[in-house]
Amino acid sequence: MRRRNEVGLAVGPDRIVAVRIASAGGERSADTVGTWAWGANAAERDGVLVQVLTTLRERHGVAVVHVSLLPPLAEVRLVALPSLPSDELRAAVAPDLRRYIPADREPHVLQVTAQESPEGSSAQSHLLSIAALGLVESVLRASDAAGLEVRSIGAALLAWSQASPRSDASAGPTWWSVRRSARVDAWKASATSIDAIRRHPRRAGASAENAAEGSVLATDDDAAYRLAAAHAALPDDRSLWPARVYEQRVRDRWRAARAWAIAAAALFVAAVGVQWWSERAQLLVIDAERARLRPAVASAMARRDSLAMIERSLDRLRGFRSEPPRWLEILSAVEQSLPEDASLVTLRGNGDTLSVAGEADRAAPVLETLSASPAFSDVRAESPFQQRIEQGEVVAERFLIGARVRRARGGS
Repeated sequence: MRRRNEVGLAVGPDRIVAVRIASAGGERSADTVGTWAWGANAAERDGVLVQVLTTLRERHGVAVVHVSLLPPLAEVRLVALPSLPSDELRAAVAPDLRRYIPADREPHVLQVTAQESPEGSSAQSHLLSIAALGLVESVLRASDAAGLEVRSIGAALLAWSQASPRSDASAGPTWWSVRRSARVDAWKASATSIDAIRRHPRRAGASAENAAEGSVLATDDDAAYRLAAAHAALPDDRSLWPARVYEQRVRDRWRAARAWAIAAAALFVAAVGVQWWSERAQLLVIDAERARLRPAVASAMARRDSLAMIERSLDRLRGFRSEPPRWLEILSAVEQSLPEDASLVTLRGNGDTLSVAGEADRAAPVLETLSASPAFSDVRAESPFQQRIEQGEVVAERFLIGARVRRARGGS
C-alpha cells in the first residue's frame, strides 16, 4: 500500500528538506519534494514554515507531515533511570536537564522513552530527546495555519536509526556517526533500540571502529537531510510534544479507545439482536408448522387409541375362546346341589366367583349341600338368612350364598 499524502520534513539549522514518504511491499522509498533555506532568526521561522507547509498542501496534495529535527535543534542522550511511568520520568528529569544536555536558557520540550533493560537490572535504559519549545510550537502553529496534520516530531538521530538494515536479524546492531561542527556523534542502533551513544572531538574525526563499521553522515549534507525526512515518522513515545499537546493526544487516544469499545459493544449487541431475531423467526416457523400438523397428529393419536382399545378387546375375546365359559356345567352342579324345597331367584357369575340367591324351607341345608359339591369351593353365606313369616309362622328362609367355581381337571 502506497501512502502518497504523507511527507517527511527534515528541519536543520540552515534548511528544510521535504521528502514524500511511500511504502510498497514492506520497503520504504522517498522522493524529494523540495528544499527551502531558512535562518536561525526565530522571528522568521513561522513565516517560512507556513510557506513550506502551504506549498506542500496546495501543490503536492499533502495532508500529513512528520517532522525530523537535525542537531543541534534536537539532541538525544542515553541514560540509566529507574523504571517509572513516563509522566513521572519527565517530571524527574526536567529540573536537572542541564546535567544531561548542555543548552541555553530557552524552555525545552522533553521526551523520555524507556528501552529494554538487561534481565535482573534495577535501572532501565532511557532515551532523552530534547528540543527547543519555541521551535516545536512554531511547527505546530504553522501546521494549523496551513491546514496540515503534524503526526510526529522527533530527533533526526532516531529517524536515522530507523534506517538501519532489518531484513537480517542476525546482522546485529548498526553503527552510525554524524559529523557536526565541533564533534562527531556515534551511536549503535538496532531494530528496536539505541544501544550506545558516543561523542568524539571534531579534531579526532570518526574513530577507526566507526569509520570501518558505521555509516557516516554530516549535518551539512543533503543526504543526511533526505534520510532523516524519509524516516521521520516516529511512534508517539519518541515524539517531542509540548505538555498541552501531549495531554491532548492522551485524551484523544482515550476517547478513540472508548469509541472503539462503544462501537465493539454496539456491534456485539447488534450481533446478539440479529441472532435472537433469527432464532425467533425460526421458532415462529416451527410454531406455525406445529399448528398446521396439530389436527393430523390429534387424528392419528385418536386412531392409535382406538386401535389399542380394539386390540385389548381382541385379547379378551381370544381369552374367552381359549377358555370357554362352563355355565351349563355350573347350572347343572347348582341344580344337583340344591334340596328339593329350594328354589333359585338369581344366579350371578363373575369370572370364577358365583353368587346364588333363593328361598328354601330351611337355608342351612342349601349351604351344606353346596359346600359338599366338588364343583365349588369357599362356599359362604354372604348375608344372614332371612325368614319369611306369614300369620305368625315361618314359611320359608331367604339365602344369599357365594362360592368359587373350581376349574375342571384337564379342562379346555
